[in-house]
Amino acid sequence: MALQRQSGNGINSDRFRAGGSRFRMCHCIRRNRSIFTQLQLASYQYFSAALLHLQLRVNYSEASQADVNGAGKLALADVAQNAGFRVVATGEGADEHFAGYGSLSQNDSLLEPDHSRMTVEYSATKHAEAAQKANASMFPGHDLSKISTLPSTARALNHTRIAGPIPRTSPLFLGPWTNSLNPTDGQTVLLDSLSGETRQAIAEKCHPLHTAEFSYTKSFFANSLLRYLGDNIDMAFQVESRPAFLDHNLTEYANSLPPSLKMKVKYNLCEAVRQFATEEVYKRKKQPYIGPVEFQLDGQCTES
Repeated sequence: MALQRQSGNGINSDRFRAGGSRFRMCHCIRRNRSIFTQLQLASYQYFSAALLHLQLRVNYSEASQADVNGAGKLALADVAQNAGFRVVATGEGADEHFAGYGSLSQNDSLLEPDHSRMTVEYSATKHAEAAQKANASMFPGHDLSKISTLPSTARALNHTRIAGPIPRTSPLFLGPWTNSLNPTDGQTVLLDSLSGETRQAIAEKCHPLHTAEFSYTKSFFANSLLRYLGDNIDMAFQVESRPAFLDHNLTEYANSLPPSLKMKVKYNLCEAVRQFATEEVYKRKKQPYIGPVEFQLDGQCTES
């Protein structure tokens, strides 16, 4: 971590860096020195609060941090406690069960036809074209071909793409010396963690979309995301978070749905609440919560 000050062109910028994330607060130097002093003090107070939340987030989550979202969740838990709430319902699990991560799950849903829903008009040729287009648009700007996967591992995981990005962040948290302990690629480690019964089901029964959802839920979701965005963070302020979408009855129902019903992001959930939601909410695109990577005073939070 480093706190730096930079000056130039009449702009004074304090930049905070934690891992690959950056907080930037800029303010113009005005002639009135007292006003500048007040702005400077507010700037450092902001960074003090940001530093505290980042430190507490790491302490309470006890997990690797893929982004800065946990700091925002920690602040939200603080607000809930001050408002007198002791239990909150959270949305973790909705994306995992209903293919909310379009860039991950939806291209996996095209790896094989969904015979339970395939219509006469939607031919195998159209299916192949859609699959090729989805794979090409996944992670724009990133060459996933550089992520090496053993052919046997790829076959065992139904050639799903979601297993590839999961271990790609490992070098960010582990030193180079760890390669001598386990030189196997991350996808194979994930596969080895699955039981023989599960691997047989993947090979013989599961559609690639269900394989992708299961792989993500049993790995990054459970071991990292639920820790730095879930109960570990909320309980720091004695607030109990209850992820309703992880209820086992709902999980079993979601697993029974054909992949074609999950092609449109959270289609099932949208239809379930349609009579209760406004037209604007029903039709709008997914609005994920993403912690700011870059923030300017009186400006917008942006992700670099």
